[in-house]
This record gives sequence, C-alpha cells and structure tokens, in this order.
Amino acid sequence: MAFCVLLMALCLMALWNLLVGDIESEFPVFLLIIVFSLVYIMGELRKEKRRPDARIPLIWGYLFRVALLFWEVYGRSIYRMPHSGTDGDGFYHSSIRIAQGGVNSYGGVFTDVMGNLYSICGTTSLLFGEFILLLFSVVALHMAGAAMKELGVERKIRENSMYILCLLPDFAILSVVFRRESLIAMFVAISLYSFSLWLKRKKEWYFWGAFVAVLISATVHSGTVAIAAGYIVIRLVYSNRQEKLKLSASGIAMAVLLLFVMTFLYNNYGDLLFGKIPDIENISDIAGMSTRGGSSYAQYVGNSNTPLNMLIYTVPRMVYFLFSPFPWQWRGVEDIIAFCFSALYYALVLVRVIRYLAKGEQENRQYVILFLILAICTAFVFGWGVTNTGTATRHREKATVLYAVLYGLSALKKPDKKRLLR
Repeated sequence: MAFCVLLMALCLMALWNLLVGDIESEFPVFLLIIVFSLVYIMGELRKEKRRPDARIPLIWGYLFRVALLFWEVYGRSIYRMPHSGTDGDGFYHSSIRIAQGGVNSYGGVFTDVMGNLYSICGTTSLLFGEFILLLFSVVALHMAGAAMKELGVERKIRENSMYILCLLPDFAILSVVFRRESLIAMFVAISLYSFSLWLKRKKEWYFWGAFVAVLISATVHSGTVAIAAGYIVIRLVYSNRQEKLKLSASGIAMAVLLLFVMTFLYNNYGDLLFGKIPDIENISDIAGMSTRGGSSYAQYVGNSNTPLNMLIYTVPRMVYFLFSPFPWQWRGVEDIIAFCFSALYYALVLVRVIRYLAKGEQENRQYVILFLILAICTAFVFGWGVTNTGTATRHREKATVLYAVLYGLSALKKPDKKRLLR
C-alpha cells in the first residue's frame, strides 16, 4: 500500500509537471513523505502475528533514515554527516543538469536515473531525491529479511540480525546522502534474495534472476561484478539438487556458460558494465598505489607488480578493505564512527562465521559457505581496487546486506536444557 501511495504521488507530480510546469515548492515532497510514512508504518504494524517479518526493526530503521534525511537536508550547516561531501554534491548537480536537458558529465547511470526522475516529476528538490534513495535502502532491508526467512533462519535470530542491519549508522547515512550506494545495495539485495530462492526452491530462473540483478547493479558501479564472479564459483563447486559441495559435469558446464556470458558482455557492453575497471596491460595495473589524501593506506598493503607480491598482499588488502580505519589511521570523529559502526560489524560477522564453521554446525553449513564465497570474492575485488579508507568504507557498505544474511545464518544453536537434563 505504501508503495502504491508513492506511485500515485509520482504520477500526480508528473501530471502537474506536464500540465502546469515545474514544482517550485517543497510542500508536495513534505506531504509525500508524511503520507508514505504513515501508510508504511501502519502497514508494518498491521502485519499478522504469523508473518511479522521483523516489522519492529524495519519501522525503527525507516524512522532512523527519515531523521537522518531531514538532518542531511536542513542540518548540514550545523554538522555535515560522514559521506555527505563533494561527490554527493557532484551527483546532485549533475542530476539537475540532466533534468534541465543538459549532458551527463558526472555519475554515469546513477545520475541518468535521478536526472530523468527529476525531469519527469518536475522538481529538483534535494529532499525529494534523497527520499527516493532512502526508499531504495528500505527495499534492500526488506529483501534481507525475506532472504533470511527463505533460508530458514529462526524468527528471533532473524529479528536480531535485522535490528543490527536497520540501525547501522554508516549504512543508514549512506542510504540518505546523494550517492549511489543505496541504489546498488537494493539490486544486490534483490540478487541475494533471488539466489536464496534458487537455493531453496531449485528453479533455475531464480539463479538467472540473481545474476541479472547483480549485473544491473554493476551498471551503477562495476565493482559489484565481484558477486557475479562468486556466483560462477558457486555453480562450479556446488550441486543445488544434491545440496552439497561437489564438482559435477552440469556445474562445470554452467560455470563455462556464465563465463561465456560475462566475456560477451565485457566485449560488447564493457563501457556500461565495466566502466570503472581500468585497462589492464600487465599485472601491476591491477591495483593503484595512490597515496593522495590523509586516509590512504597504500603504504601498508604493498603492490601487485609481481605474481608473488599479489599473493602476499591479497590478505592484507582484504583486511584493510573490510576493517579500516584502524586506530592508527584515525584522524577524527568520522574515522572513529566508521570503525565502531562499520568495520567492527564486519569483524563481528566474520568471527561469528569462523566460530560457526569451527564448531561443526550442520544445519546451515552449506549456505554459510556459499555466502562466504560471495563475501570473499567481493573483498578480493574491492581490496585490490581500493587504497583509501573513505572509499573502502563506502564500497563495503554495498555488501552490508550480504553480511547481514551471513550473520543470521551463522547463529550457533543453544543447547536444549530440557533435553540435557533427561
């Protein structure tokens, strides 16, 4: 119902723009946010008890984002939140330029989408644009909960996982600033949900849905192709029919087919899907070693000028990508926030996964390994593509939903006290 309200509001704005002209006032945007929020919250509260789907975490996560949204738009003169900087302003002004009939000179597909939306609705309101980005994030939250439910994560564990995901400050902030992360996170989350359906329901088109969704996210930022690479690895080593890790003729054939598809897309649509991947003429081109800015950690992670160096420095690069800024990198409050509410989250999830696998738990073991493969592929690709703390923080939030699902799947079961006392 809430998204029907949103669709109706967008249609009315588009009709007004067509008949009258641009919307100068922000009152319609305020009204849209108020009505949508009321319908969304009432809809979540009215869910039947037998299918609550972590409604309370979702409501708090939504309200948290709305509060951050209004601060980002109207409180930035008092304190500008992390990630609300030059790039965000560039994306916003490029979107306005596109809406006014200009040429896209910054932001690629993302600013094309936002600029055309502005053009259709007849407004260039920052509040409107960032509210739409907020809703992309809300879709990602719902997809995360749906994926965990599909994979059989217990309700209480799922709810705890959703509380953490919904209230992570860094992820929430990136959901409301004028950046690409929430749009990318939405398509990654849709992909993971479709992948979960493939695991449980065995229908092949769910897997292709997951693959296509992650390729759509790659048009916004090519780094998420790492998840597609993870899917290829999974098809190679996992038999979905038998639900176990094994090499099979059908798995090898599917992996080869997927590689062929990726090669075809790279050769024919490389600028769209792989635009941010540099031309590689030799192994030293894989990673840049720029030390620009005080947040660079290039001096700690080596370079890739030889195969041996690449082997040696892969783990340090993945570690710095996932867990920076470390205390020795802190330059102020923003770095402390990023460490406490972003880096520590990823550390917590991975420690939990390692403990789960070490304990020999069997219930979700295959699923944990499969999602861990996706996490490792993502960390490998971004680890070699990033040497800057701020950039690393933003890029790893693209995979926050993936880690939330891992967190839910890797819960250790508490022993049944009644059974032990018998």
